[in-house]
Amino acid sequence: DLSHEPRPRPQQQQLHVNCRPMTRSLAAGGPAQRLALHVLLGLALLFPEAPAPVPCTSALKITIQVGDRIRDMGLTQTIDHGDAEERVCETVNIGYQGMIILGCDEGFLNQTTAHCEPKDCATYDALSVSLGSVTGTIFPAQIIKHSSSEERSCRII
Repeated sequence: DLSHEPRPRPQQQQLHVNCRPMTRSLAAGGPAQRLALHVLLGLALLFPEAPAPVPCTSALKITIQVGDRIRDMGLTQTIDHGDAEERVCETVNIGYQGMIILGCDEGFLNQTTAHCEPKDCATYDALSVSLGSVTGTIFPAQIIKHSSSEERSCRII
């Protein structure tokens, strides 16, 4: 048959399974009820109940390294699976700024220090400078980025 007319599809039987507590009548019923029982049992085998996500408690500790300093750190409170807590990098190494992220994955604590970087010199940071026998204290005129410098006149000492 080369005609382009759509063919009628044969009707398919549909089985609707309602999720209700099983009773003796379902197991002892007719063929449709027994089929429904088998479908429900098959689904239970295919999709067993998974345990709920496991939280992370404040008793958990993890070793954190920032720069050349190492410290064990824990959560301040229990957090749920998939949640995180931020801590400042200075708690491990005073010479660093940014945030440490402590995360919870199914009851296991993980961490990242990717956001920790060497600290800048702020305008309130006092620097002791010696020039010969004279020593003085100066403050940066503006924030000095890590590994950068600021030139100052010797006469300010």
